[in-house]
Amino acid sequence: MAIHRRLPFIKLSDKAAQNIFYAMPMVASSALFTPIYIVQGIYAKHYGLALTAIAGVLVFARLFDAITDPIIGYLSDKSRIKRGTRKPTVILGAIVLASSGYFLYSPPDDVGTLYFAFWFMVFYLGLTIFYVPHLAWGGEISRGTHEKTQIYTLRTVASYLGIVVFYSIPLLPLWETSEITPDTLEFSAVVFGLLMLPLLYPCIKWVPDGRCYSEENPIVDKGRNSTQTAFRQLAKTLKEMFHNKPLLLFLGAFLFAGSGLGMWFGLYFIYVDAYLGMGILFAKISLIGLVVSIPGSLVWLKIAKYLGKKQAWLLAMLLGIAAFAYTGVLGPENAGFWPLLLLSISITSCFISIEFLPQSMLSDIVDYSTWKFRTYRGSTYFALYLFTNKAALAVGGALGLAIAGGYGFDPSSSSQTESGIAGLKLAMTWMPALLVVISMIFIALSPITAQRHGIIRRRLDAIEARSKRNNRKSSTLDKGASETLILSASN
Repeated sequence: MAIHRRLPFIKLSDKAAQNIFYAMPMVASSALFTPIYIVQGIYAKHYGLALTAIAGVLVFARLFDAITDPIIGYLSDKSRIKRGTRKPTVILGAIVLASSGYFLYSPPDDVGTLYFAFWFMVFYLGLTIFYVPHLAWGGEISRGTHEKTQIYTLRTVASYLGIVVFYSIPLLPLWETSEITPDTLEFSAVVFGLLMLPLLYPCIKWVPDGRCYSEENPIVDKGRNSTQTAFRQLAKTLKEMFHNKPLLLFLGAFLFAGSGLGMWFGLYFIYVDAYLGMGILFAKISLIGLVVSIPGSLVWLKIAKYLGKKQAWLLAMLLGIAAFAYTGVLGPENAGFWPLLLLSISITSCFISIEFLPQSMLSDIVDYSTWKFRTYRGSTYFALYLFTNKAALAVGGALGLAIAGGYGFDPSSSSQTESGIAGLKLAMTWMPALLVVISMIFIALSPITAQRHGIIRRRLDAIEARSKRNNRKSSTLDKGASETLILSASN
């Protein structure tokens, strides 16, 4: 049944409404995820947790991700092939994410490290359970390469709207200060946790399951030990990945690009606050940069349509390099509101574009992999993408801090040495630019264009249609054989 018939007040096509419903839960999930980079400071400042203890939790969380991300991706694919839907997994992830977010962001007054560690890990687990199948689902309900870009653009816009809403909460007249405090964190956890259900409901009810094709039998062979079967399937998956050139180029591009952007982003607040001395403007310019850059995603969508996703991603990387260079030019003597706002808009626009463009490209790679290996690995590949993303940002952030600190930059000092400033600019300008240039080589070598994806999609559709015809013929023959047996028995 058409969506607009059920909801006549929506003046959109069925496909547009479907894509909006698919993206809507990202507003709540993104608003719940955004404080994850702030909560460490809240626990240290307001609850007295040691920075060394928090750092240990963060390291353990990365190791936890390295194990859980691919496992959840594999299990999500297996469940999708067997049950024909991702909706139960998405619902489970949303429930875990919302409930753990409440406990993480509103701890008791006597909170300890174990409490923080437990709910931090559960939160990341819920995030992965929700994000991985939801990402893969977007590629299953969209077929053409530009259609994939449209749906992942909407998903990214919804995600950044969640960030905007979260950063607007401290500005409400409910609080005595505009700073982010335990009270504002608890308020946001309750609001967005409760908002998750009404935003998720239209997605689950009206967005179709989509289509995916796989010749892999999701049922464990009865004559084989289940552990042996799991290892056999894991070995097969790894072999396919190592022989998937577009996937390897994609991961290489994202690893270097993410590391470069992670170096810059990890030092951004320190740069504005400790070096430029304009920390009071940080929240304001960040919020304005988000508001201005979100509509700009439509410009990137047009660029991707007319030039191709690969060329659009390359342009986004050039914008990132320009922002890095501009960072090196600014100093306490020439920085101000407008230069910082220009920097915020530029880098935010770059971040937005390299979120949905790679996701759309990866969905094309999933189609290529399905056609080449006759096995669907949507969630597995997106889980690998998420892990690479998180790892690259973490490694880049740590590398940037190490370089700036090694040169003698001290955020707690009111004055900086020339060596310290040189180290800060090296970590925010030249090193990130070099890493991004390397990533551009991998992007340029990506072989899947819109034309090639069209060919892959047609071949995959033909294989799927042929498989359905064969299954119908097999069912007809089995039914005829059963009827023959019944007649023979009655005679």
